Amino acid sequence: MMQNPNNMAGPGLIRTGILSFLFSLFIWLSWSGWLDQMADDQLQPAFKNSLITLATARGLNSLLSVAQGTEIALQPAGVGVILSAGEVLDPLNDLVERFSWLVLMAAASLGIQITLTGIFSNPAVNLIFSIAVGLCLACVWLCRSQLPFFGQNSQLSGHAVRLASVLMLIRFTLAVVTFAAGLLSQFFLEDKRSDSIRVLQHTSSLVEQEVNIPVKQSESILDSVSDYLSEQKQALDMEARLTSLKERVESSINHIINLIVLYILQTVLIPIGILYVFQKIVRATWNVLTPPKK
Repeated sequence: MMQNPNNMAGPGLIRTGILSFLFSLFIWLSWSGWLDQMADDQLQPAFKNSLITLATARGLNSLLSVAQGTEIALQPAGVGVILSAGEVLDPLNDLVERFSWLVLMAAASLGIQITLTGIFSNPAVNLIFSIAVGLCLACVWLCRSQLPFFGQNSQLSGHAVRLASVLMLIRFTLAVVTFAAGLLSQFFLEDKRSDSIRVLQHTSSLVEQEVNIPVKQSESILDSVSDYLSEQKQALDMEARLTSLKERVESSINHIINLIVLYILQTVLIPIGILYVFQKIVRATWNVLTPPKK
């Protein structure tokens, strides 16, 4: 049964008008660089923070490696006492080494996103995008005319809309996802990340102090008594300091696990979740703006 064109003119014209507005808006966004700049403003601090975290983890890993092989030998009254921090530091060192690789991958991921954002905002890319979307928009309007080949060709119009939609997704998905993920990370994750980094930096200072502990040696027989008392005190002090170091190591392990969770959220789970929501919004908008197939 033939449908009256006048009955379809109203809804079809409204859809075409909305599509024209959206296409023009995205072309303007492409040239303005507004969305790209907001995404870059989120990516750059995240990238710098990841480098700071990586440097902290690498530095702590180096100190722990040195400290594990350090033995503090005391000889009170000729009786040898050897205190070693290796067993205390070994679990932390293994975790820090794995964590540093995770942070390196996160920094590389953020660096790739920064590079891609710069490529997509390039004037040449904007020009190609604008021409392609403009041609698709022109095709949609021509398909509403009575011109040969174009006139009332709904299939060609649908292909043009799909092509323009794919181009817009390619152009803006990265910017939208990185901006939204960076915003969420800034509000909900940044404070926890900063606190954990401060704990790791303090642990690095503590480990460095333990590695550089001076040990007093006896110089003569006359000094043996004073050396004995001094070394007894030093041994007790070292045991207390190793106990304190063990407690700091346990706290650092908890903070490293927190950082692992935060970086997985920031670079994997949150972007995937935002991409999923963005895809649902685009699909719902598509279903509203495109007429059902007959």
